[in-house]
Amino acid sequence: METRKKIVRDNQDIVDKHAIILANKFGYAEEKLLPRKDEIFETETSYDKYHLDTYKEEQEKELKKMRSFTSNGIHYLVDEISKQGIDLKEFSKIADESFKRLDIMELLKGPKNDLVAGEYLPGKNAIIIYEYSSILHELIHFLSTLNIDNQIVLSGFRINNYKRNDIDINDIGVGINEGYTELLNVRFSPINVSTYLYKIFPSSSTHSYPKETGIMKKLDKVLGKNTMLNLYLKHDLLGLIDELYNKGMSYNKIKYLIMGLDFYLFANDSKYKIQYKEQEKEVLNNIKKIISNKPVNCSMKDNIDIRELVKEMKK
Repeated sequence: METRKKIVRDNQDIVDKHAIILANKFGYAEEKLLPRKDEIFETETSYDKYHLDTYKEEQEKELKKMRSFTSNGIHYLVDEISKQGIDLKEFSKIADESFKRLDIMELLKGPKNDLVAGEYLPGKNAIIIYEYSSILHELIHFLSTLNIDNQIVLSGFRINNYKRNDIDINDIGVGINEGYTELLNVRFSPINVSTYLYKIFPSSSTHSYPKETGIMKKLDKVLGKNTMLNLYLKHDLLGLIDELYNKGMSYNKIKYLIMGLDFYLFANDSKYKIQYKEQEKEVLNNIKKIISNKPVNCSMKDNIDIRELVKEMKK
């Protein structure tokens, strides 16, 4: 049985692997990991049980509302995004494909926990909701994800390649992707308008990934909202890299920005956040300097070409 420990953020094993790899690249690696403080991933009900168990009558009513929200939510997002000055021809293909997947998407309700508010699982085409406030965020993931034969998952600015074991990094862009997804969640949230969505499930007063969102908000101003949104919807991390380079950011700084936000996100996982507490602050401060075009030492302990790495990961 596949437990949530195996599927949280697509695969916890990948999180473990990349936390160590990234720590090495930033010169912060320690050979021995601290034990996980909170064993929630070990003990919580599995995804399979969410799927297979018969819901009680009161839960079925709750799920019915969620299904209605999900369908209306996708239509709402498509309508809002279409107003943003994007490539409508390209986006219509994305929207059409999403509506097809929506018909067979599984929507599951999990018990509230302190670590995850919601998850979109591309391999299973499923959304697990732990808190209602996360639904729109997960639907944006759903809308911006392309799953290629369960081998390569392109999700906004994130690339996750499950088949390439010959390269040490095969999951990249997690931090910038979560930050930008939450930025869109805040931007498109109907919290201030009297809509069906808000009446049924009021949006949360706070949002997820606050540091990552703040970084991506600044990046959004540098490149422009329409440029960022088009790149995100087309899963074009390479295009984002080129746009930043054209704005005067060096490839070393771009690499530090992308991998640094990945490190920051992974370091905030309950397994690592004590071990890397000071280091994550240093990385985040350096990223802020990069965005603000201030002098910064952004050297890393490798000679990875960020453009070539992204190309390799999409093969």
